[in-house]
Amino acid sequence: MSRKLISQAELSIIILFLPLYLNAIELTISQPGLYQLGSSIASNPTGADTIINIAASNVVLDLGGYIVAQANATASVDGIVVNSNLSNITIQNGTIRNVTNRGLVVNQSCSAISVNNLYLENCAIRGISFEGNVAPNQITDCQINDCRFSNCSSNASADFLLNLQNCLRITINNVLIFGTIAAANILYTSLSNCTLCTLNKVIIQGNSSPTFFGIQDSSGTGNIFNGCVVRVNNASSTNLNGFNITNCLQDRFINCQAVGNSSSLASGRGFVITTNQNLLFENCIALANRGTSTIGFLVNAVNQSTFNDCMGMANTATGTASGFQLINSSFNTLLRYIGSNQASTGSSGQGLVFNTTVSNFCMIKDGLFKSNKGTTAATSLGVSIVTGANNLFTRCIGCNNNTGATAAQLSGVPAGSVTSLAAVQSSNINSATTPWINLSVSA
Repeated sequence: MSRKLISQAELSIIILFLPLYLNAIELTISQPGLYQLGSSIASNPTGADTIINIAASNVVLDLGGYIVAQANATASVDGIVVNSNLSNITIQNGTIRNVTNRGLVVNQSCSAISVNNLYLENCAIRGISFEGNVAPNQITDCQINDCRFSNCSSNASADFLLNLQNCLRITINNVLIFGTIAAANILYTSLSNCTLCTLNKVIIQGNSSPTFFGIQDSSGTGNIFNGCVVRVNNASSTNLNGFNITNCLQDRFINCQAVGNSSSLASGRGFVITTNQNLLFENCIALANRGTSTIGFLVNAVNQSTFNDCMGMANTATGTASGFQLINSSFNTLLRYIGSNQASTGSSGQGLVFNTTVSNFCMIKDGLFKSNKGTTAATSLGVSIVTGANNLFTRCIGCNNNTGATAAQLSGVPAGSVTSLAAVQSSNINSATTPWINLSVSA
């Protein structure tokens, strides 16, 4: 296969005026420098290939507002690839379109890579993929800023759309992922074995796939998710998880939302949090998600974690709809949690459930659990403790839930062993004799 070699002395500028159509040519940047496209590229490779290959450190590739595209359907063609063991590379200001494999790839042991202001459209397998390896071959100290992804990862062989694998200190700012109609099960933003990475304002909306994971962190440590949103018209035919967090330690989620997503045949869940420790969630919302069953926050085998000012609200299901479920999770704190307005057309609507496997030594303070409704009225509760002990509830309110039994508004929060319930319809939540105990009000 023929190659066109482009090289220039360090810190020089070369403007690339290329023919509109390139046949079986890979553009290779082999020397440091500043490179800018002077025209769009439409490549017609005859086999698996890369349209632009960066093989040197200290490179700026400015697409100049132009398009790097594949003009035929040859399989396994990447848009731009950064080779392993490179550093100080910037790729910016343009479009990568219609490639049959990955839009932009950064390989292992790279550092200080900046990706700015790119639009990735119809990249069939992955959009942007940082493919590090285990230490010492991680990808480190990189940024992805102001990028958009439209209908990427739609191929039947696709897996991830925005992928970080074995990365350290990666920052992602202001990313929009939309318009993917996927044939495969997709992780729209995936972190795997990543440490100290930060995602600010990643928005995922208007996508569909058979199984849908909006943002996943697997085996991460100390990652921060700030203002990330999985919202509106994301859909799946099987399970949909807005956020999927597994085997992580010390992650933080601030102002994150899973809103208005739906599963037609299975569970629609906002946050699925499994086998983690020392996590912090602040001002996170699971709102108006739909499925055959729905859970705002599913917390399973999670210990020593805190949920401050979070809400699971207005999630609806044909089966059970829950704002928050705790399973086999201990030493957790829910402060000012609101679990309200869950609705089920065929089962129970519940604000907070301690479910199936024992969860102990949790503290729920200043919680509000109201207006959870279902066709099974007796189990449509504000709080339902199926099993668990030594859990402390204080200053919580359960009211207007579907059940007619007043005490069952906060079911399983017993008098004496944990804290006393307020008298029915009482006004003693701030009284001098029994201040700040739980209040249970009939439906």
